[in-house]
Amino acid sequence: MVGLVRYTASLFAARDLSRLAGADLHGGMRYQSRRTTDNNNDGWVSGYTMLDAGASYKTRLMNSDATFRLDVTNLTNRHYWTNIVPGGLNGYSGAGYASASLGALRQVQLSMQLDF
Repeated sequence: MVGLVRYTASLFAARDLSRLAGADLHGGMRYQSRRTTDNNNDGWVSGYTMLDAGASYKTRLMNSDATFRLDVTNLTNRHYWTNIVPGGLNGYSGAGYASASLGALRQVQLSMQLDF
């Protein structure tokens, strides 16, 4: 078996909006290189890049600090595989059968946090 190198990288940033006090924009990128699906490195799944974006606004509501958030994960709705496990590692004795899960599709979340 040849030694494999697996690459992952993440970059996230936030920017306060100077013209709107309490508001910010934020975003990020996550990268995952291709991965093997079996113990012999005969099968592979492709790598992927995920983009996330969002905004938040902090204000006072009912005499309490409040934060409103809008977040979008997997902005480009990328289809990808996550949790790749070669067959011999997940308790199944058959060779070449991997177990995998589909990654989450685009998600939009709107939330409000109230601090008492």
